[in-house]
Amino acid sequence: MTHREIRYKNKPLTIHKAISEPHFNEKTILVTSTWDYVDLWLKRNHQDKAQFFWQQAQHFYHATSVLPKNSSPLTAYYCMLNATKALLLAKSIRFGEQHGVSGWQKPGRLYLSNEMVKFKRGGILGALCQHLGEASNDEELSLQHLLYTLPYDSLTLMSTTRVSKIVLLSAQLEDLTGFRLEKVKAYRDIKITIGI
Repeated sequence: MTHREIRYKNKPLTIHKAISEPHFNEKTILVTSTWDYVDLWLKRNHQDKAQFFWQQAQHFYHATSVLPKNSSPLTAYYCMLNATKALLLAKSIRFGEQHGVSGWQKPGRLYLSNEMVKFKRGGILGALCQHLGEASNDEELSLQHLLYTLPYDSLTLMSTTRVSKIVLLSAQLEDLTGFRLEKVKAYRDIKITIGI
C-alpha cells in the first residue's frame, strides 16, 4: 500500500494511534475498553507473559483511579511500567529488568529545579525509547523542566512553584510549533499579546 505524505506547515500529518507498524488492513473490533482489546489481542497471539504484565497494568490503573492524589502517583507509575513491559514483550524487544530512569538531588534547597532525572540507555525506558526511535543517551533533566513541558500539568505547576509563565509559554509554543523563542523581546511581546 503506497501513500503520499501529507504535510501542513512543513510538518507531516500522522495518525495519532499507531506509532510504529500500523496494520490498517486488520479487522475492526468494537470494544468498550482499550484494556479488553489489548488483553484479547495478547491472548489470541499467545503472548502469555505480556498478557500478565498488561493485566497487572490494568489493576494498577484501577487502583490509581480510587486512591487519593497524594498516593496515586506510585500506582500510576507502575501501571505505565507494566504496560511498557507488555508492549516490549509483545514486540519481542529485549530489555533489562532495571527501570531505565534514576534521579538525584542537587545540593541546596528543595526545589523542582534541583531534582534531577537521568534517562539511562539500558532498562525498560531505554528499550521503549529505542523502539519508538527516540534518543536515550544518559540525558539528565530537572524535574521542573520535565513538568513544564507537559501541557496537562502546566497549570498545576504554575500554581505551586515559581516557574515563570513566560518560560512555561515558551516551552508550550516550542512543542506546538517546533521553534524555540530565543529573544527576551519575543517573550515580552507574547506576554503583552496574551495578557499574562
